[in-house]
Amino acid sequence: MDKPFQKILELNKTLSEDHQYSDYCLNDERTKTLENMVNKVKDKSQHDSVIFDDNEIELFFFNILKWPLDHLIPILDLSRMFCLLKFMDKDFSNNYWKHQIYNRIKECFQNGQINHKILSLRILNNFFKGPRGCEMMESKLSELLPILQKLKDESNKNIKSAIAGILLKYLNICF
Repeated sequence: MDKPFQKILELNKTLSEDHQYSDYCLNDERTKTLENMVNKVKDKSQHDSVIFDDNEIELFFFNILKWPLDHLIPILDLSRMFCLLKFMDKDFSNNYWKHQIYNRIKECFQNGQINHKILSLRILNNFFKGPRGCEMMESKLSELLPILQKLKDESNKNIKSAIAGILLKYLNICF
């Protein structure tokens, strides 16, 4: 948890120099909010009771949706971990935020490097957590199959493993 957070802080410094993205940078208040989120999630035994407030959710997903692709890796990594929290399925009953992440993941599949694709596949795996996440993933099956088909030709074993995990989860919810 600390590694992605530290990397976000590093990237934030470079991003703040780019006027196009200066509105999306972390100021002191936003940095503290993100740090509080990371600290809440550090204790895995508490994952069933962690709850983010509206400001934390908005801040985190605001950055996922707005930061440029070349700065996105640590944010995707935190997103992957946050998707495992029990409240993510409960609080996102309309899956609005998951759909926003999903749209950004599709961009990673099209324009990202290998690490973007691996993390995106891992996030998709984590989207299956909880009944609402499974419903969302079931609704995306026909859209995802061509993407997975294309990615399976990659020689990277992590991509192949993540694809296998997604397909097994689809088998589980479909049969």
